[in-house]
Order: sequence, then structure tokens, then C-alpha cells
Amino acid sequence: MMRDLSQARAQIEQLGAKAAEDRGKAEDSLAQASGMLEEERRKSKDLRGDIAEMELSKAAIADTAERERTGAATARERVEQTASETAQALAREHASAVAAREDLNKVRLERDAAEQERAKAISARER
Repeated sequence: MMRDLSQARAQIEQLGAKAAEDRGKAEDSLAQASGMLEEERRKSKDLRGDIAEMELSKAAIADTAERERTGAATARERVEQTASETAQALAREHASAVAAREDLNKVRLERDAAEQERAKAISARER
């Protein structure tokens, strides 16, 4: 019985040593897993920061694009207004040129008529 008791104690010690060894391995595994988890948390935090920066950048790009669209629309309106004013000025110039041509034609006709009258008068004097 002593011998059985001694063997039982030896087995208990072996089991205790094995349990301590397994506990050490488990603690090592837990520490490693905790380190990996902490690394993943850090990466996740970094990614969230990157995403936040991208969102800000995207918003800034959208604002810039909107300002450019607004500027382009304003520039287009100015160009259309200038084109309209230019067309009106050209129409006035054309009308003025037509009136000047009509006046010139009228003056030429009057001059031609006056020259004919003068020629008739000279011809009548010579007779």
C-alpha cells in the first residue's frame, strides 16, 4: 500500500508538473494571442484614421469640384452675355453701315443730278 501511495504521489507530481507545463504553454499562447490582438487593434485604428482622412479628402475634392462647376457656370454666363452684347453691337454697326451706304447713295444721286443740271446749263449757255 505504501508503494501504491508512493506511486500515486509520483503520478500526482508528474500530473502537477505536466499541468504547470501546460499552464505555461497556455500562458505563452495567451500572451502571443494578446499581442496579435493588440497589433490587429492598432492596425484597425490606423485604418480608421486612414478612412477618416480619405473621407475628408473626398469631401474637399467634392467641394473643389462644386466650386469649379459654379465657376464654369458663371464663366459660361459671362461668355453668353458678352456674346449677346457683341451680337447687339454688330447689329447696330451693320444698321449704321447700311444707313451710311444709303446716305452715300443718296448723295451720289444728288451729285449726279447736280452734274447733269450743270452740264445742261453749260450746254444751254453755249447755244
